[in-house]
Amino acid sequence: EYTQLQNRETKAKNECSQIFENIYISGYQIASDIDYLTKNNITHILNCAAGSSNFKNRNFEGIKYLLLEIKDDPGFDLIFPIFSTIDFIEKALAEWGKILIHCYEVSYI
Repeated sequence: EYTQLQNRETKAKNECSQIFENIYISGYQIASDIDYLTKNNITHILNCAAGSSNFKNRNFEGIKYLLLEIKDDPGFDLIFPIFSTIDFIEKALAEWGKILIHCYEVSYI
């Protein structure tokens, strides 16, 4: 059972799921894979883990980024990040862009 859980976690880290038309969600591994991004025409990346010390953010030429330093804390004020996120997504969709939203790790368990 533990091995199955590990396999699901590994699979989730390397997957990208469409959540709305032209909006996708993944962990940082996908956002760091320029071949995947290019092949799937990702034009915008919303990084919700920009403040994480667990990985180094990579910025690729030709992709627009919004870096959010969201803390995993129940008391964290999300008002500013929500407004900047909405603005970023609306502008991307108006440009017919494809948006990848990612955090450090995504879990589908």
